[in-house]
Amino acid sequence: MNFVGPLREHTDIEAMKRVLMRRANRRDYCLFVVGINCWLSPEAVLELRMTDVVDAQGNVRDVMHSPTYGAYSDVPLSNTAKWALERYLQDRWHYTLDEPLFRSEKGGGPIQRAQGWKLLHQAGKEAGIKQSVGLNTLRKTYGYQALQRGVSVTRLKEMYHHPSPVFTLSYLGVYEHSDDAPTVRLEL
Repeated sequence: MNFVGPLREHTDIEAMKRVLMRRANRRDYCLFVVGINCWLSPEAVLELRMTDVVDAQGNVRDVMHSPTYGAYSDVPLSNTAKWALERYLQDRWHYTLDEPLFRSEKGGGPIQRAQGWKLLHQAGKEAGIKQSVGLNTLRKTYGYQALQRGVSVTRLKEMYHHPSPVFTLSYLGVYEHSDDAPTVRLEL
């Protein structure tokens, strides 16, 4: 298995979006956008059902529900994620609430982890991203970008169910000696 890290640069995130948006299937774009806008594990994202993101009237919810995560099961959906879901649902106008959100084109079940890795890995290559991109890139990108925007590593540790903040920083590829380690400037 290849090591994947977060997408650190906003230009890389936008490049991935452009590549995935050009594809005929909006599912892949939606998977990427929902994945980078939440802290759920790749397995939890792939296991989402339509009912987790859509209400009975077919409207995208403000809060996504993941039965996998107990205390952190309610995930606020960003406007970007909601927009991606709405576009994707235009392609999936005929669905039932109990079907997988990210349905495989073969068999109708959820996308398998290997298939998700393959489609994201290929999109990363097409986007010209030098690092390896896979399903864990989504979750790591969320954490890395949240950390850079001031979310505490302790909060991320709790969301990810990690044993320590040091583990979370390592998972995100942030080390004390690196240029992107978060810093706090105090004016005492």
